[in-house]
Amino acid sequence: MTEQKNIVQSLVMENRKRLVLSGVKEVEGFTETEVRLFTEMGQLTVKGKNLRVSQVDTDTGELIMTGDTVISLVFSDKTVRTPDNFITKLFR
Repeated sequence: MTEQKNIVQSLVMENRKRLVLSGVKEVEGFTETEVRLFTEMGQLTVKGKNLRVSQVDTDTGELIMTGDTVISLVFSDKTVRTPDNFITKLFR
């Protein structure tokens, strides 16, 4: 029998300008308009304007992000990052 662990993840957005996330495992990449990360519950992509990752604590899994405007949050069940090959990186 597979043991189910209790996963607690929170996301707090303030005025569409500041995000505080818990349960972050890895920041895959970020630009001014997009931040891609993996959480305990899957992949999360944040899109917006002038996004900045201001704090990441890998011990607690907390991430703080600010920006002019958060436009969208896209959740996925994808829990493991797949390695990019050279062609994928070239055309990103």
